[in-house]
Amino acid sequence: MTKTLFSADPRGKLLLNEMPIYSGSHSELLQELSRLSEQAIPLLVVTPNVDQVLTLDQSSELLTAFKLASLRTIDGMPLRLLAKLVGVKNPHRNTGADLLPSVCSSDLFRGKTIAITGGRDDVLECAVNQLSVDNPEANIVGIPFPHIKSIQDEASWSTIRALKECSPAVVFVCLGAPKQEAWFAEWRQHLPAGVYIGAGAAVDFAAGAVSRAPRWMQRAGLEWVHRLVKDPRRLAHRYLVKGPRFLPIMIRSIIHASK
Repeated sequence: MTKTLFSADPRGKLLLNEMPIYSGSHSELLQELSRLSEQAIPLLVVTPNVDQVLTLDQSSELLTAFKLASLRTIDGMPLRLLAKLVGVKNPHRNTGADLLPSVCSSDLFRGKTIAITGGRDDVLECAVNQLSVDNPEANIVGIPFPHIKSIQDEASWSTIRALKECSPAVVFVCLGAPKQEAWFAEWRQHLPAGVYIGAGAAVDFAAGAVSRAPRWMQRAGLEWVHRLVKDPRRLAHRYLVKGPRFLPIMIRSIIHASK
């Protein structure tokens, strides 16, 4: 498999292994999502962070989903920094956690159904209730997601039927990567039209079940420290063992950009 490489094309657009990565502003991204939601087919949006980039070399399912995606954004300050270092001007970070409340509050999606699936049922219900209170004009629907043994599990049909009934414009799939992206790729031929965003823990943040880092930590690229302190048992390996393997990718990408 080709070693992971970030680069900029002649127009200054970010590429990940030749796959275009969206680096526009948050408001521009919302407009693009609105445009995509008008398409008559299900489309995937992925929000790659360092962990997902490192997983690409080990997960053929995630790589397939990345290639299938209609849009890939920058999620993670290290990716934003690297984008600058390889020649992308003013790249923006757009996370799934930010997109969920933004889509719900945007006038671009008024009159359209916004669905959320994934997470514990009680957390999902709480997230939908809170987002609906914050955005009374938005049509937000929670779709419970069953416990599945694999992405091929026939239990997925209950979620698919519920999605078809509500005809969503946008679906936030909060199963965690690479499961959420692989699930879309497996079932996309049966899914209703709409923009499917792999949003990980966005449902937990929206429900208040997990707190996000303060804004100053997010801007400083230290959100991972906040998350590590909050959940060290689950995240220590990701950030302290796996995370440093991103350094060779940075070095390789910077050297390539300087040639």
